[in-house]
Amino acid sequence: MAERDAKQVDGPTTGWMEATWSELRGLMALVLDLSFKQVVTPRIVRVFYTLSLLAALLSALAWMLSGFREGFLMGIFTLVTGPLAFLFYVLCARVAVELILAVFRIADQLERRETGEKTVGPGVERRD
Repeated sequence: MAERDAKQVDGPTTGWMEATWSELRGLMALVLDLSFKQVVTPRIVRVFYTLSLLAALLSALAWMLSGFREGFLMGIFTLVTGPLAFLFYVLCARVAVELILAVFRIADQLERRETGEKTVGPGVERRD
């Protein structure tokens, strides 16, 4: 019975771990691909965006808290401008990520056009 319980406990954990290792192996295969037939950037852009959101949050909090060291009025100023700076940073990070993804989508569309595949995106009617 203890053996059966151990299998039940290991089941979901093993599945999650196998999926994670499989993803890491695939990512490492892309990183070490010297022919550059596949790009790695679209797959890791979510990680970079998440890290930039975390950096924006920590920077805004540090800015708001450091203002009170200088005095009450400076603290109020940083308390107001901290969230504005956070929103501005997040907006800039989002635009940068979307620009990077747009470049890769354009490259993908051009490659499809060269190989003769249909290049029409969603919501676009093809006129022949």
